[in-house]
Amino acid sequence: MQIEKPSVTQVATFLEENRGGVNDEVFTQRYIAGVIESLRKDKKLYRSFGGFWWPLKRLILATDNVESGELYDTELDNQFSYANDAVTVCAAFLAQESNLASGYTYSNKHVYYTADNEPVELTLEDEEMESQIFGATFNI
Repeated sequence: MQIEKPSVTQVATFLEENRGGVNDEVFTQRYIAGVIESLRKDKKLYRSFGGFWWPLKRLILATDNVESGELYDTELDNQFSYANDAVTVCAAFLAQESNLASGYTYSNKHVYYTADNEPVELTLEDEEMESQIFGATFNI
């Protein structure tokens, strides 16, 4: 089942308006560095990205950073990724902003829609991140 994402045109326009004069690779690297720093402060924030967490985790792993674990859901990565990683991180940012504004900061339940406007509930569960959250909660 294919989940509908924001259009490439819509997200690419956002990218162009916010790239700050840098190329796609630098933009992506800077965004991922910011995500890593945010997660160091509050690991539960990974949930606020919804399904876009999986492409972000792939990009985090590409930096050789394994703080968020080493495994990711390739199927959901493929569903939520765009051909251009800079567009992908912009879509992740927009999704997170929407989730934060709606009060879903730590929610692992996210609803997406198919092309036929059928709702699809996604339960985001990254076992490695959840294990770290649990360990930090109890100082393990």
